Amino acid sequence: MNTIDKEKTAFGTFGTLILLSVVSGFILATDIAPTAVKQLLLLAHSAMGIIFIYYCIKYIKIHFKRTLGIRKIWASISGMLALIITAAYTAFSLHYLLPPAETHITFIHKKGYLLLITLIFIHYLVAMLKKKNGRTQKSYTPSIMTKSFQKTALVAGILVVTLLIIDQLTVKHKTFITIDDYNYNYGENPFWPSQTTTPSQQFIAEKYIGNSQKCANCHQEIYQQWQSSAHKHAADDPTYVTNINLLAQNKGIEATRYCEGCHAPIALLSGKLTAGGKHGGITGTMGNNEGVSCLSCHNIQKVNNLNGVGSYHYTPHKPYIFSLTENSLLQKINQWAIKASPEQHIKDMGRPILRTAKHCSTCHTQFMDKELNNWGWVKMQDEYAAWSKSAFSGNNNQPFSNQSKVICQDCHMPLEKASDPSANTDGLIRSHRFLGANTMLATMNNDKVQLDKTIEFLRKNKLKVTIEKPHRKSAVQSTETINEGIRNPNEGPHYHYIGEEIEFAIAVANIGVGHNFPGGTADINEPWLEVKATDASGETIYHSGFVDPQGFVDPSAHKYVSRPVDRHGNEVWKHDLFNMIGNTYKNTIASGSTDIVKYSFNIPIWAKSPLLITATLKYRKLNNRYAKWALKEKYTELPVVDMSVDSISVPLKIETPVIQ
Repeated sequence: MNTIDKEKTAFGTFGTLILLSVVSGFILATDIAPTAVKQLLLLAHSAMGIIFIYYCIKYIKIHFKRTLGIRKIWASISGMLALIITAAYTAFSLHYLLPPAETHITFIHKKGYLLLITLIFIHYLVAMLKKKNGRTQKSYTPSIMTKSFQKTALVAGILVVTLLIIDQLTVKHKTFITIDDYNYNYGENPFWPSQTTTPSQQFIAEKYIGNSQKCANCHQEIYQQWQSSAHKHAADDPTYVTNINLLAQNKGIEATRYCEGCHAPIALLSGKLTAGGKHGGITGTMGNNEGVSCLSCHNIQKVNNLNGVGSYHYTPHKPYIFSLTENSLLQKINQWAIKASPEQHIKDMGRPILRTAKHCSTCHTQFMDKELNNWGWVKMQDEYAAWSKSAFSGNNNQPFSNQSKVICQDCHMPLEKASDPSANTDGLIRSHRFLGANTMLATMNNDKVQLDKTIEFLRKNKLKVTIEKPHRKSAVQSTETINEGIRNPNEGPHYHYIGEEIEFAIAVANIGVGHNFPGGTADINEPWLEVKATDASGETIYHSGFVDPQGFVDPSAHKYVSRPVDRHGNEVWKHDLFNMIGNTYKNTIASGSTDIVKYSFNIPIWAKSPLLITATLKYRKLNNRYAKWALKEKYTELPVVDMSVDSISVPLKIETPVIQ
């Protein structure tokens, strides 16, 4: 084969690759192709780009060798420009193959080809004409419509089809599945009594809800945070396991749908909660292993209502190629495809609802109806409504706060530094530890980091305890004249006599919680006030709210709890809420509100001045009675957190008899 024939062949392949790359690139820039085909086309487009480099070098080498001695100034200039731009564009494109690419790299790759093609075309037109003896003659005309074109196009087509077939063969489950002999005990919606819905109320394959470990391929730091969170352990929480088994034993596995929409969405949505199935409390199931998985939140499309109990509409994301394969090579191709073309991934995983308080309301609001308690509708926790009434929501003008709107995510998912592809322009991500008040789980899991961060969260300007100075109602009678202007007429002297009764008040202010305190499961959480008075020698004069040697809190302590009861008036202390029909007692502090508690005790005659009074707001997850029952053999002493402390010193005097 002579030089011209070699050049024609090389140019045919070279030109074919340019044409196919442009066409595939145009398709990739639009939404005209189905998701899987588009991702495979991206892979083929990238492969053609690499092959293009080889044939480009080959063609230029042959072309230079043939035209080196030909003097055509404009052809040479246009050719050199085309060569320089081709080299620069190729360098940027190779960088683009290593995603995620910077914005300017992406822009050059997607727009620079127009300049490249224009220069190649100009060079081609100039090279077609040459002057000889005053006449313009055509040189040889290379054509891409050769066997090279046919072979290259055929290979590209076979590559796309082959990869599409491999992708389909590696998908072991379709997105939506059918469950035979499913029990519709609570109505036509298969997920009732959970308020959850899916497209056409279809069941969804587990792998489109779970598989959170795949997210760790790109989001390692977020994944590690989630591993410590109460979301991850929502189903393997030993207290939840005890309660969900109790519910299944009393009401049947179908009744567990009420809980599993929030604690184990994988079990609910995949149709496991029917006769013969396994609920999320069963060890070894995907629902138990992952609890509230990554996709459980990120695939929520909208909020169905504000009643809670899993009131979300779950719409599965569009999978990328090889997303469900176990083959390591194909997994790497999948990861590359997501990084190289993340638009669909960002759209699916960054749905607008995620950035709203309503998103959290789907599970952090709760009610019970007749279908479970055989009584009637009962309102339970409602963090969303409590937040809506607070100053943090921006819905009212409560004067205690002048800050801008604060939503759930701002407190429980604060921004922090991370080297993560989802980080914002400041390098910040939302923490996925979902810090709250659950010190029990971190303790049971021996997760010191999570425990320390939870304790820090509880102490960080959430509640404020203030002891109001106790004042005598009257001063000692004296013949000495006192100017009434030196003190507030409403303020009595700040001292007390030994042997008399002292009265004082403690204010507990909810200054930093965006909802009621305590929130969540107020029937089994245990916040209380400990008040202790000691004299100068350290002797205890008064003590309320102590913890006895068995771990139980003083029954007379002032507590912030609820006391649910069943239809017979018996306390529902095992958190068996399907027996609950109301509360006999519920003491919480609304956001921005203050609880005033009054105390009094007698000062013994042996007390030494001054008197030190200390008030501490303490918190324990869980109360000891429930913890011992629910944790059973796993029971261990649970941490007590001092959320806020205040103390005052009261001078003591000996009362001198008044001489008449």
